[in-house]
Amino acid sequence: MMRINGTASATPASGIQSQVVYGRVGNNAAIPALEACGLLTAAVPTALLSNTPHYPSVHGGAVPDTWFAGWLDDLEARGIPACARVVQVGFLGAPSQARILASWWSTMRERHPQLRLHLDPVIGDYDQGVYAAAGMAEAWRTLLIPEAHGLVPNRFELEHITGRTLQGLADCREAARALLRGPTQWVVVTSVQDDPESAVVQTLLETQEGVSRLFEHPHVPCVAKGAGDYFAARLTGHCLLGIEMPQAVERACGDTAEQLTRTRRLGWEEMAIHAMDGSVRP
Repeated sequence: MMRINGTASATPASGIQSQVVYGRVGNNAAIPALEACGLLTAAVPTALLSNTPHYPSVHGGAVPDTWFAGWLDDLEARGIPACARVVQVGFLGAPSQARILASWWSTMRERHPQLRLHLDPVIGDYDQGVYAAAGMAEAWRTLLIPEAHGLVPNRFELEHITGRTLQGLADCREAARALLRGPTQWVVVTSVQDDPESAVVQTLLETQEGVSRLFEHPHVPCVAKGAGDYFAARLTGHCLLGIEMPQAVERACGDTAEQLTRTRRLGWEEMAIHAMDGSVRP
């Protein structure tokens, strides 16, 4: 955290999600994506892992609740929420973390009304199934989603947080619109196409103002993990730069496809993200 004369400098975004020693998922993907938009960040880990579980070995796990609660309290002690504009939340290690975060957020939204809460409610995907801890779908649904200003689930996660079976695009639109309650201004659903192996990837935007848009870009064959984390962070970054939601979604889709294309071209097993590559301006 940069400090000027003992005062925390403006920190537009705080990332709260998993971190790994090796790989580009969670904060390892989100923080560079936000910083590439020219934004200062603060990173709070919810889980510390050697790498993602799809490798032959993995060590680590969810951070202790006392650590997590203490880190959130220390953000406030350092004055970060007072100058931040958004809290970007992804993977949570346990329902207890959701309860701690919900309690902290309840205080932050009252003390710092400029803060916005953007959630990527990580539960799983059609490829791997549910990989979040037991009870996380209910925790997202009851504790945090009602407080969010923006939501970025994938289609699999949209099914779990709404309790609906989604048969096609019309079902996805209806389910996304059902989440536009209270402070929630927009919902962006990734990978809404019916066929996961489709040559085209579809992303859906629904807003409280009645905007409904479907975005399409070519599928990039790439095994690297973390594309959803990167996309959600780039979307937040573009929003903080004042870009309108449809354009922000379109740019985030293009940014993510570009990163996957570069990763595939380089032959890397993890996303080829560099903090200052692709810096953007409004």
